[in-house]
Amino acid sequence: MHALIILVSIGSLGLACSILTLIAMHALPAGVHALGDPVCFYATSGLRPLFWASSLGMGASALCLAIRLGLVTGLGSVSSDISLGALCTFALSRLAIVFFPADRGPRTVRGAVHVVLDVLTFTGISTAAFLTTKGLAPLGWGLGQGWAVSGSLARISAITTIVFAWLTVPVISIPSWRRWTGLNERCLFASFLAWLVAAYLPLLH
Repeated sequence: MHALIILVSIGSLGLACSILTLIAMHALPAGVHALGDPVCFYATSGLRPLFWASSLGMGASALCLAIRLGLVTGLGSVSSDISLGALCTFALSRLAIVFFPADRGPRTVRGAVHVVLDVLTFTGISTAAFLTTKGLAPLGWGLGQGWAVSGSLARISAITTIVFAWLTVPVISIPSWRRWTGLNERCLFASFLAWLVAAYLPLLH
C-alpha cells in the first residue's frame, strides 16, 4: 500500500510539474512561434530548463501510472499488455528526449534520434489512451468510485489524442499545412495531458 501511495505521489507531482512548466514556456518570451514551431523548439531556446522539467515530469508521471495500473489490473491479456507497454514507451521517450534536442538547422544524429523519439511519444500515448480507456473504463480502472469523476474526460481526451496524433502526418507532409505544426502539436499535448489528469483523478481519492 505504501508503494502505491508513493507511485501516485511521484506521478501526480510529475504531472503537475509538466503542466505548470509547459504553461510557463508559453507565457515567457522564447522566440518560439506557437502556431508554427513544435514544442521541442523550446529545448533550443533560453527556456531549455523548463522544457527538460516538463518532459521529465511527463515521463515520470506516465511511468508511475503504468506501474500503478499494472499492479491493479495485472498482465496477461493482449490489450492490457499492449496498453501498458505503450504507456511505458511514451514515458521512456519523454525521459530520453531531453538528451536529444531537435534540429533547427542542418540535420544531425541527435536531431534524427529526436524525430524517432517524437514518433514513439505520439504513437505510444495515443495507443495507451485508446486501449487503456477502452479496456479499463467498464471496470472503473479497478480504482473504485473515483472513476465516475474522470471517466468522461478520459474518453474525450483519448479521442482527441488519437485525432491530433494522426493529424501530425498530413500536417508535416503537406507543405501548405506545415504552418500549423505548432498548433496541432499543442492540441495534442493538451489532449494527452488531460488524459493523464483524468487517469490520476481516481487515484487521488
